[in-house]
Amino acid sequence: MQSTYLGRRTVIAASAGLLTPGVAAGGDRDRDASQRDRDGGGARNRLVVAGGSPENVVEYQFVVSGRARRSGRAGDAPVDDSAVTVDEEDRIEDGSLASGAVAGGADAYVFTGRISRFNVSLTRRSADEVRLFLNGERVRPSELGDDSTAGTPVEFLDCNTAVVTGDFEGVQLNVSFWAESGLGTSVLFPGPVSGVTTLHPADQFAPDPFAIDSVRLDPDPIETPGAPAQFSAANPFAGPWCEDEENQFPNHLVVAGGSPENVVEYGFAVTGSARKTDSAGDAPVPESAVTVDTEDRIANGRVGGAVAGGADAYRFSGAIAAFRVDGSAAVFLNGERVRPDDLHGSARSGD
Repeated sequence: MQSTYLGRRTVIAASAGLLTPGVAAGGDRDRDASQRDRDGGGARNRLVVAGGSPENVVEYQFVVSGRARRSGRAGDAPVDDSAVTVDEEDRIEDGSLASGAVAGGADAYVFTGRISRFNVSLTRRSADEVRLFLNGERVRPSELGDDSTAGTPVEFLDCNTAVVTGDFEGVQLNVSFWAESGLGTSVLFPGPVSGVTTLHPADQFAPDPFAIDSVRLDPDPIETPGAPAQFSAANPFAGPWCEDEENQFPNHLVVAGGSPENVVEYGFAVTGSARKTDSAGDAPVPESAVTVDTEDRIANGRVGGAVAGGADAYRFSGAIAAFRVDGSAAVFLNGERVRPDDLHGSARSGD
């Protein structure tokens, strides 16, 4: 992929909060399974979102082509009705744009038409932290929406990282970013791609947080936005929550060990971006042992550092492409101890 991007960058005079609907749902419960919606009828569908925890609240948004309303029942989904709640903070705007959150329970909706867009505050690695049921059948986030990634050569790893497999002359990215002046949008046209290519245009938007909303691919060049394309895939993990650092850098790596007499050097590369953190996360390492040192270096997704009895910690997006350690050290990826040899060349550690 070419290292430069051509695109239009337009700042919208609005805050990122406008992506979250502001009109509360009615909160009424089902009356009859055969009831028609007020928009004149149509087949009734049911979506159930279940999972999360009090420590890990999962947000979601979706849009339907008909009308949606909250429900107090799970229907045919294997979820107990007692877990389904109708909360004031779960909202529906204009009858078709729903948003909410689950923290160990479940939300249910009935709607007409189809789901045209679905987004959730997860990554590919953590997608199983929620269970989604459409008309009683379990589905994955990547299967929902008119432009789902299912059946396309596109795989989204998180808010801002996509992997394309194949040869395409035409590549178009639709991107949102959060700047001081509000929410901005951009249409990017990276160069032709071949083989397995990671798309992560961090340099284009730094230091602003950003999200890849969708990717369009075609064997021929895509000259203008909206021109015909063979594949179009929307990112199920992109939404207003992508402004948060934890969602911009969803993975966590800790390197611990060494001693003042035995300094252990290490280095790794990621397909996305990386930054230092002073938190051990879920790794069994004391927070007091984690240091942020000026000699640890980060540049263009490449990291180099050393430990001498303490620990270094990083958050990163994408996947680990290469890893080395010159000595003995304990390495933890997302809270689990891993062997350094298993990380070297791991192109999909974010899975």
